[in-house]
Amino acid sequence: MIILHYLYIGIGVIGVAVITWGVLLVLIRLLRAEFSRLRGHRICRVRESLRHQLGSYLLLGLEFLIAADIIGTVTHPTLREIAVLASIVLIRTVLNYFLDHELADSYFCSADGDDGAPGAGRFGSPGESAGDTSLRSDRPRADRDGQNGGNP
Repeated sequence: MIILHYLYIGIGVIGVAVITWGVLLVLIRLLRAEFSRLRGHRICRVRESLRHQLGSYLLLGLEFLIAADIIGTVTHPTLREIAVLASIVLIRTVLNYFLDHELADSYFCSADGDDGAPGAGRFGSPGESAGDTSLRSDRPRADRDGQNGGNP
């Protein structure tokens, strides 16, 4: 049981370290980008990339923390601990779900160089170009992707 306790602590520390590392890396890159913006460069796409990077670090860190909580419950299997674990896993799973969808449905910069103004359109995946006007539409994504049976 002592081994499981140290494993619980170690995996939890790894989860926190992954999140902290991601935040530090993205913060440094964000500061560089913002200084670049002050020199007149457009950084909307850089910010979007940074959001994706931070989101992926957060998701990975949360997965480690969930694993640590599961191992921690094995070491103290009381009804209270199981209820706490269930609550934590539920909350973190909901966070993972919405964060994952936020990353998949992220906003992009407009082709005219708009630097992230509200009302900018959306695109389907991080690899798609903001200049691809076939993806910019007020129609739902399923309609744009041809999943509505071909009806406009």
